[in-house]
Amino acid sequence: MKTFVASAVLALITQTSLSARADHKGPANITKDTEALADRACACKNKACADKVIDDLVDLLKHNKQAAGDESRVQKAGERIGTCAVQAGADANQMVAKMKQFDADSEALPAECNDYKAAIEQLSRCDKMPKDARVAMKEAFDQASTGWATLSANEKAGLATACKACSDAVRQSVAVCRGPSLRDVDWKARYHATTSASPGGRAELTEVVYGDLDGDGVDEAAVRLLFPDTKSQDVFVFTLRAGQPSEIGTIDGGWRSDGGLITVQIRDHAILIERSELAPGECMGCASIIQSERWLWRKGKLNEDVAARRRRAATQ
Repeated sequence: MKTFVASAVLALITQTSLSARADHKGPANITKDTEALADRACACKNKACADKVIDDLVDLLKHNKQAAGDESRVQKAGERIGTCAVQAGADANQMVAKMKQFDADSEALPAECNDYKAAIEQLSRCDKMPKDARVAMKEAFDQASTGWATLSANEKAGLATACKACSDAVRQSVAVCRGPSLRDVDWKARYHATTSASPGGRAELTEVVYGDLDGDGVDEAAVRLLFPDTKSQDVFVFTLRAGQPSEIGTIDGGWRSDGGLITVQIRDHAILIERSELAPGECMGCASIIQSERWLWRKGKLNEDVAARRRRAATQ
């Protein structure tokens, strides 16, 4: 466990972009700060002291995501922090949770920005477009995305409009490279007929999200439906076969009275779900738990990666 936690702390530190150059005009050098935290962790005699070191480490990295420093020394300091903190009584699971939350916060971008990135990746495989044009668009994305990691949560949320405009522009170029796409489907006109919903049951289209689920470079679609008669909701997943939408799986969204679905995304070849859940003894409509799920397409089936499931209080 000590080795695992030390590795997790190390991973947390090394996700901060370290530049070898550091002066009064450049980014902050966190080498000595990290080593000082390691010294503090190894001097700790109790859990409270170790927890404070971990919190201070996370705070240091949050404010220095483009830091400078000696990568080798910082990595060694990270190993010492993890090992010494556990020896002092820090809860290993809590430490790992803090690091995962830092990672999630660092990666949290509007869906429109993830769409922009996916569009650029698709464009890179388009041989029908001149290479110079593809390179120019990729460089524009790289330049725009370089500073995203350093933005606050509010600043990241403000990227949505710009990312959507860029994504739409790139996808117009991508369109010359591909044939039919699920993005061209009029889901409002056909969603009921193409799902396995009960015949005759009313269904309302809530949203459709797109992304490459199976890694073939072509978008799948996650179609979110609400069934007013039963107050339930589900996510129907489609791929493109012979130029037509083909349903390949369903994710049960649960009952609205239990809280139901909050967000649906397709990112990093997975469907990411957040849903509200009732705690034991809670009344209908009083859900206090948010459950995060990861669904994968493997060996021709859509299944949840149960090991990746996470739960947290709705107030967090």
